[in-house]
Amino acid sequence: MREISLVMMSKLQIDARAVKYEDLLWCGKLHNYSKEYDRITVRTERAMRRFEDLNFFNVSTSDDPILTEMLQQTHLSQ
Repeated sequence: MREISLVMMSKLQIDARAVKYEDLLWCGKLHNYSKEYDRITVRTERAMRRFEDLNFFNVSTSDDPILTEMLQQTHLSQ
């Protein structure tokens, strides 16, 4: 490991096309997003929709059972 100054970090570049990635796990579903909510002001108010059919969970990473399982699998494979 080494220390990198902020000035040097700004000069570093990476070719995004050369980055290799893989999906580890698909969880849940991503709903559509409306960009009309990006620029809401006092003059351009919008009504918010209620999602009665969805459950929202506030789980920390240490309480997430899927993340814990994935970490254990990674640890065992090393």
